[in-house]
Amino acid sequence: MGPLEQMADRLRALRGESADRDAAAADNGHRTGVAEPAWDAELAARRDRLLEVFAIMQSDLGGAFYEMAIRDHLRIDVLTQKAAQLQRIDTELAQIDELMQTGR
Repeated sequence: MGPLEQMADRLRALRGESADRDAAAADNGHRTGVAEPAWDAELAARRDRLLEVFAIMQSDLGGAFYEMAIRDHLRIDVLTQKAAQLQRIDTELAQIDELMQTGR
């Protein structure tokens, strides 16, 4: 399984988890009158935005590499900078996932 397939699986899993949690929260809120905590909704929204940014940046990195490769002019400094930005987003996504799973 390639890196794009892994990312697609991760996106699907996270979006599926979000849909399940939102449905459970709505169901829970309907029965008990208790709504989902605001911070949880904010984290979910932040995660969704970051996932979109991550996918775009990952595509941009791959596209930049491809364009450089077909011109036989790789700029490792540019690729490294783009990869570092992607890693920062991935780290933030991991932190948000951890917060959402532990509830802290």
